[in-house]
Amino acid sequence: MKRLLIVLAVLGTVTGLSAQCTTTNATNCVCATQGQTNCDLLPDLQASWKGLLDSDEYPQTGAGTNYQNQGPDDGRLRISVSSPNVGYGSFTVRGSNWYVCGTDTFQSGTNPGNCPDGTPPRNLITQRIYHKNGNTMTYTDRWSGSMTYHPSHGHNHVDDWSFYTLRIKDPQEPDPRKWPLVGKGSKMGFCLMDYYACSNNNANGHCRTDNTVYNQGTALNSNSNFPNYGLGGGQYNCSPVEQGISSGWTDVYYKNLDMMWINIPPAFVTAITGLL
Repeated sequence: MKRLLIVLAVLGTVTGLSAQCTTTNATNCVCATQGQTNCDLLPDLQASWKGLLDSDEYPQTGAGTNYQNQGPDDGRLRISVSSPNVGYGSFTVRGSNWYVCGTDTFQSGTNPGNCPDGTPPRNLITQRIYHKNGNTMTYTDRWSGSMTYHPSHGHNHVDDWSFYTLRIKDPQEPDPRKWPLVGKGSKMGFCLMDYYACSNNNANGHCRTDNTVYNQGTALNSNSNFPNYGLGGGQYNCSPVEQGISSGWTDVYYKNLDMMWINIPPAFVTAITGLL
Protein backbone atom coordinates (compact mmCIF):
# COMPACT_ATOMS: atom_id res chain seq x y z
CA MET A 1 0.00 0.00 0.00
CA LYS A 2 3.01 2.31 0.09
CA ARG A 3 2.41 3.39 -3.49
CA LEU A 4 -0.79 5.20 -2.51
CA LEU A 5 -1.05 8.94 -2.10
CA ILE A 6 -3.84 10.96 -0.54
CA VAL A 7 -4.97 14.03 -2.47
CA LEU A 8 -7.26 16.47 -0.71
CA ALA A 9 -9.33 18.88 -2.80
CA VAL A 10 -11.05 21.48 -0.98
CA LEU A 11 -12.66 23.66 -0.17
CA GLY A 12 -12.85 38.62 21.00
CA THR A 13 -9.40 39.50 22.02
CA VAL A 14 -6.51 37.18 21.32
CA THR A 15 -3.14 37.22 23.02
CA GLY A 16 -0.66 38.79 20.60
CA LEU A 17 -3.36 40.36 18.40
CA SER A 18 -2.88 44.08 17.96
CA ALA A 19 -5.80 46.05 19.36
CA GLN A 20 -5.59 48.13 16.19
CA CYS A 21 -5.95 45.27 13.71
CA THR A 22 -9.39 43.87 14.37
CA THR A 23 -12.59 43.43 12.42
CA THR A 24 -13.52 46.99 13.48
CA ASN A 25 -10.14 48.76 13.41
CA ALA A 26 -7.73 48.48 10.45
CA THR A 27 -5.04 50.88 11.71
CA ASN A 28 -2.25 48.32 12.08
CA CYS A 29 -3.52 45.76 9.58
CA VAL A 30 -1.16 45.01 6.71
CA CYS A 31 -2.08 44.55 3.04
CA ALA A 32 -0.62 41.69 1.03
CA THR A 33 1.04 44.21 -1.31
CA GLN A 34 3.75 46.07 0.56
CA GLY A 35 3.01 49.76 1.03
CA GLN A 36 -0.63 49.46 0.00
CA THR A 37 -3.19 50.86 2.43
CA ASN A 38 -6.43 50.16 0.56
CA CYS A 39 -7.06 46.44 0.05
CA ASP A 40 -9.21 43.41 0.71
CA LEU A 41 -7.79 41.34 3.57
CA LEU A 42 -8.25 37.90 2.05
CA PRO A 43 -7.89 34.50 3.70
CA ASP A 44 -5.67 31.76 2.25
CA LEU A 45 -7.01 28.33 3.20
CA GLN A 46 -4.88 25.25 2.75
CA ALA A 47 -5.13 21.50 3.37
CA SER A 48 -2.16 20.52 5.52
CA TRP A 49 -0.18 17.57 4.19
CA LYS A 50 1.24 17.03 7.67
CA GLY A 51 -2.26 16.87 9.11
CA LEU A 52 -3.12 14.17 6.56
CA LEU A 53 -0.30 11.99 7.92
CA ASP A 54 -2.48 11.36 10.98
CA SER A 55 -4.27 8.41 9.38
CA ASP A 56 -5.21 4.79 10.12
CA GLU A 57 -5.57 2.06 7.50
CA TYR A 58 -7.82 -0.88 8.36
CA PRO A 59 -7.91 -4.40 6.85
CA GLN A 60 -10.78 -5.52 4.67
CA THR A 61 -12.26 -7.65 7.49
CA GLY A 62 -12.21 -7.64 11.27
CA ALA A 63 -11.71 -3.93 11.94
CA GLY A 64 -15.18 -2.71 12.79
CA THR A 65 -15.43 -3.89 16.40
CA ASN A 66 -12.14 -2.39 17.55
CA TYR A 67 -12.43 1.35 16.86
CA GLN A 68 -14.18 3.32 19.59
CA ASN A 69 -17.63 2.08 18.59
CA GLN A 70 -17.48 4.08 15.35
CA GLY A 71 -19.02 1.28 13.33
CA PRO A 72 -17.43 -0.90 10.64
CA ASP A 73 -14.04 0.37 9.52
CA ASP A 74 -13.29 -2.63 7.32
CA GLY A 75 -11.38 -1.52 4.24
CA ARG A 76 -11.19 2.12 5.29
CA LEU A 77 -8.40 4.64 5.42
CA ARG A 78 -9.35 7.12 8.14
CA ILE A 79 -7.71 10.54 7.82
CA SER A 80 -7.44 13.77 9.77
CA VAL A 81 -7.81 17.08 7.94
CA SER A 82 -6.31 20.36 9.10
CA SER A 83 -7.34 23.57 7.31
CA PRO A 84 -4.91 26.37 8.19
CA ASN A 85 -5.60 29.96 7.19
CA VAL A 86 -2.25 31.56 6.33
CA GLY A 87 -3.75 34.62 4.64
CA TYR A 88 -3.97 38.30 5.58
CA GLY A 89 -7.64 38.13 6.55
CA SER A 90 -10.09 35.87 8.32
CA PHE A 91 -12.22 33.25 6.61
CA THR A 92 -15.65 34.25 7.94
CA VAL A 93 -19.04 32.80 7.03
CA ARG A 94 -22.40 33.93 8.37
CA GLY A 95 -25.86 32.45 8.45
CA SER A 96 -28.85 34.19 6.87
CA ASN A 97 -32.64 34.01 6.94
CA TRP A 98 -32.71 32.18 3.60
CA TYR A 99 -33.26 28.40 3.52
CA VAL A 100 -33.43 25.66 0.91
CA CYS A 101 -35.59 22.53 0.88
CA GLY A 102 -34.98 20.48 -2.23
CA THR A 103 -35.27 23.01 -5.07
CA ASP A 104 -37.34 25.52 -3.05
CA THR A 105 -35.69 28.63 -1.58
CA PHE A 106 -37.54 30.63 1.06
CA GLN A 107 -37.06 33.15 3.87
CA SER A 108 -37.77 32.58 7.54
CA GLY A 109 -37.08 34.83 10.52
CA THR A 110 -36.99 31.82 12.86
CA ASN A 111 -35.91 28.19 12.60
CA PRO A 112 -38.31 26.82 9.95
CA GLY A 113 -38.12 23.23 11.18
CA ASN A 114 -37.57 20.24 8.93
CA CYS A 115 -38.35 20.12 5.22
CA PRO A 116 -41.46 18.24 4.00
CA ASP A 117 -39.31 15.12 3.46
CA GLY A 118 -38.15 15.24 7.11
CA THR A 119 -34.58 16.43 6.45
CA PRO A 120 -33.14 19.62 7.96
CA PRO A 121 -33.20 22.61 5.59
CA ARG A 122 -29.97 24.05 4.24
CA ASN A 123 -29.27 27.56 5.49
CA LEU A 124 -27.70 29.80 2.82
CA ILE A 125 -24.56 31.53 4.05
CA THR A 126 -22.43 34.51 3.09
CA GLN A 127 -18.69 34.96 3.21
CA ARG A 128 -17.63 38.20 4.88
CA ILE A 129 -14.58 39.85 3.30
CA TYR A 130 -12.91 42.57 5.35
CA HIS A 131 -11.46 45.62 3.64
CA LYS A 132 -8.77 48.01 4.90
CA ASN A 133 -8.88 51.64 3.78
CA GLY A 134 -6.27 53.41 5.83
CA ASN A 135 -7.39 53.10 9.45
CA THR A 136 -10.96 52.22 8.54
CA MET A 137 -12.21 48.63 8.40
CA THR A 138 -15.27 47.82 6.28
CA TYR A 139 -16.58 44.59 4.81
CA THR A 140 -18.66 43.12 2.00
CA ASP A 141 -20.75 39.96 2.14
CA ARG A 142 -21.03 37.53 -0.78
CA TRP A 143 -23.26 34.48 -1.10
CA SER A 144 -21.14 31.37 -0.63
CA GLY A 145 -22.77 27.98 -0.14
CA SER A 146 -24.87 26.69 2.75
CA MET A 147 -24.76 25.01 6.12
CA THR A 148 -27.00 22.39 7.70
CA TYR A 149 -27.93 21.61 11.29
CA HIS A 150 -26.72 18.19 12.41
CA PRO A 151 -28.77 16.87 15.36
CA SER A 152 -26.13 14.28 16.29
CA HIS A 153 -23.58 17.07 16.79
CA GLY A 154 -25.96 19.79 18.00
CA HIS A 155 -24.62 22.48 15.68
CA ASN A 156 -24.39 23.66 12.08
CA HIS A 157 -21.88 22.33 9.54
CA VAL A 158 -20.83 24.12 6.37
CA ASP A 159 -21.89 21.85 3.50
CA ASP A 160 -19.54 20.23 0.97
CA TRP A 161 -16.39 21.35 2.74
CA SER A 162 -13.96 18.65 1.63
CA PHE A 163 -13.60 15.91 -0.95
CA TYR A 164 -10.67 13.50 -0.99
CA THR A 165 -9.38 10.71 -3.19
CA LEU A 166 -6.85 7.91 -2.91
CA ARG A 167 -4.77 7.36 -6.04
CA ILE A 168 -1.80 5.40 -7.38
CA LYS A 169 1.15 7.58 -8.23
CA ASP A 170 1.94 7.81 -11.94
CA PRO A 171 5.53 9.07 -12.41
CA GLN A 172 4.66 10.11 -15.97
CA GLU A 173 1.75 12.35 -14.90
CA PRO A 174 2.63 15.60 -13.04
CA ASP A 175 -0.97 16.30 -12.03
CA PRO A 176 -1.93 13.93 -9.15
CA ARG A 177 -5.61 14.60 -9.82
CA LYS A 178 -5.21 12.54 -13.00
CA TRP A 179 -3.59 9.52 -11.33
CA PRO A 180 -5.57 6.24 -11.31
CA LEU A 181 -8.38 6.40 -8.75
CA VAL A 182 -8.55 3.81 -5.95
CA GLY A 183 -11.21 5.22 -3.64
CA LYS A 184 -12.81 8.47 -2.57
CA GLY A 185 -14.60 10.08 0.35
CA SER A 186 -16.14 13.35 1.40
CA LYS A 187 -16.93 15.24 4.57
CA MET A 188 -20.37 16.74 4.07
CA GLY A 189 -19.62 19.59 6.43
CA PHE A 190 -17.19 21.10 8.83
CA CYS A 191 -18.16 23.25 11.77
CA LEU A 192 -15.64 26.03 11.07
CA MET A 193 -13.76 27.11 14.18
CA ASP A 194 -10.44 28.36 15.53
CA TYR A 195 -9.19 25.02 16.84
CA TYR A 196 -5.44 25.74 17.20
CA ALA A 197 -3.23 28.73 16.59
CA CYS A 198 -0.50 27.86 14.10
CA SER A 199 1.98 28.40 16.94
CA ASN A 200 0.30 25.72 19.08
CA ASN A 201 2.35 22.53 19.41
CA ASN A 202 -0.69 20.48 18.34
CA ALA A 203 -0.59 22.28 14.98
CA ASN A 204 3.20 22.19 14.61
CA GLY A 205 4.02 22.23 10.90
CA HIS A 206 0.39 22.40 9.70
CA CYS A 207 0.68 26.03 8.58
CA ARG A 208 3.15 26.49 5.71
CA THR A 209 4.08 28.82 2.88
CA ASP A 210 3.06 26.00 0.52
CA ASN A 211 1.04 22.90 1.40
CA THR A 212 0.54 21.56 -2.12
CA VAL A 213 3.60 19.27 -2.19
CA TYR A 214 4.39 16.64 0.43
CA ASN A 215 7.32 17.54 2.69
CA GLN A 216 7.63 20.99 1.11
CA GLY A 217 6.83 24.53 2.23
CA THR A 218 8.36 26.52 5.07
CA ALA A 219 6.62 25.95 8.40
CA LEU A 220 4.90 29.00 9.90
CA ASN A 221 5.01 28.15 13.60
CA SER A 222 5.20 31.65 15.09
CA ASN A 223 2.50 34.28 15.49
CA SER A 224 4.97 36.76 14.02
CA ASN A 225 4.81 34.85 10.71
CA PHE A 226 1.35 36.38 10.20
CA PRO A 227 1.26 40.19 9.78
CA ASN A 228 -2.43 40.24 10.78
CA TYR A 229 -2.27 37.34 13.22
CA GLY A 230 -5.61 36.68 14.90
CA LEU A 231 -7.65 38.88 12.57
CA GLY A 232 -11.12 37.46 13.00
CA GLY A 233 -10.79 37.17 16.77
CA GLY A 234 -9.33 33.72 17.33
CA GLN A 235 -12.62 32.58 18.88
CA TYR A 236 -14.73 31.32 15.99
CA ASN A 237 -16.87 28.33 16.97
CA CYS A 238 -19.94 26.43 15.78
CA SER A 239 -22.39 29.32 16.05
CA PRO A 240 -25.24 29.38 13.50
CA VAL A 241 -24.69 33.16 13.30
CA GLU A 242 -20.97 33.23 12.43
CA GLN A 243 -18.22 30.66 11.94
CA GLY A 244 -14.72 30.87 10.54
CA ILE A 245 -10.96 30.48 10.80
CA SER A 246 -8.90 33.50 11.87
CA SER A 247 -5.61 34.47 10.25
CA GLY A 248 -2.83 32.34 11.73
CA TRP A 249 -5.21 29.64 12.99
CA THR A 250 -6.30 26.21 11.81
CA ASP A 251 -9.37 24.04 12.12
CA VAL A 252 -8.84 20.28 12.56
CA TYR A 253 -11.31 17.51 11.87
CA TYR A 254 -9.90 14.29 13.29
CA LYS A 255 -9.94 10.80 11.80
CA ASN A 256 -12.25 9.34 14.44
CA LEU A 257 -15.17 11.60 13.42
CA ASP A 258 -18.03 10.93 11.01
CA MET A 259 -17.15 10.47 7.33
CA MET A 260 -13.43 11.07 7.79
CA TRP A 261 -12.44 8.11 5.64
CA ILE A 262 -11.77 6.78 2.16
CA ASN A 263 -13.08 3.33 1.25
CA ILE A 264 -10.51 0.98 -0.31
CA PRO A 265 -12.33 -1.52 -2.57
CA PRO A 266 -11.49 -5.22 -1.94
CA ALA A 267 -10.94 -5.69 -5.68
CA PHE A 268 -8.13 -3.14 -5.59
CA VAL A 269 -6.42 -4.86 -2.64
CA THR A 270 -6.52 -8.17 -4.53
CA ALA A 271 -5.12 -6.58 -7.68
CA ILE A 272 -2.30 -4.70 -5.97
CA THR A 273 -1.34 -7.74 -3.88
CA GLY A 274 -0.84 -9.71 -7.08
CA LEU A 275 1.67 -7.11 -8.28
CA LEU A 276 3.83 -7.25 -5.14
